[in-house]
Amino acid sequence: MYGMEVERPAAEIGTGMARSGAGPCGERCRAAARRRPASMSTAPGLTGTPVNHTLLSLLVLFLIGLTGCDESPLTADAQPAAASAEAEKESPRSFAVSGTGVHYFTTAVIHSQTPTETGMVQRSSDVVQLSGDLDGYVLYHPTSVFDFAAGTLTNTGTQVFSGTVAGSGPVILHDDTFVFESDLETGATTGTVHFGRSLDAPRRSGWFECDLDVVGTGLTPAGDGAVDYAGTCVARGSLSQVGTQ
Repeated sequence: MYGMEVERPAAEIGTGMARSGAGPCGERCRAAARRRPASMSTAPGLTGTPVNHTLLSLLVLFLIGLTGCDESPLTADAQPAAASAEAEKESPRSFAVSGTGVHYFTTAVIHSQTPTETGMVQRSSDVVQLSGDLDGYVLYHPTSVFDFAAGTLTNTGTQVFSGTVAGSGPVILHDDTFVFESDLETGATTGTVHFGRSLDAPRRSGWFECDLDVVGTGLTPAGDGAVDYAGTCVARGSLSQVGTQ
């Protein structure tokens, strides 16, 4: 072991010096070789085997320290189970959400309409109101591609949700991956939404990740679009236990 010098038995020292004739101790060294050192004894059951009491004491203290140490290998088996239970307690879980929405066509602001060979590309700012587990408003910025030849409308772009999720406090969620497909003949509309952490949210705040499937259900009496939504949300950050009850 580094840093520890093992003491040689005096008997070895004495007899070696006597044989070689080296050293000034003479008869005293030979006499010491004939005597058993006080610091050496015979281990019980191991007749003739020398045991250094100093090293034995250090070994006993080391074993006692092991059994009382928090990081001891003797208690290490219990640590993974405790860590796993704690992680399970704090890990976020997904929970189901559903509700309805109204897309306010009648108040949409049209920014531009650019003709194409088969239709046009329209950019607008719209407002969507959500009710149910997601309760609030969506500022909706779609880029709408109309293909009159195929009879389709595809919406992509960016949107921001401001409201509550499953009774949480108010949050702001962002989505720039949504896709909506509409049949211009029948009006059938389907879409997917992924709300996540807003780019403007404070770093230490909580947020949700919500994956929603949206289906159009027709028009309201005022001429606005009605939808149903359903999906799952996961609470993150400081909101990690919301929706787990």
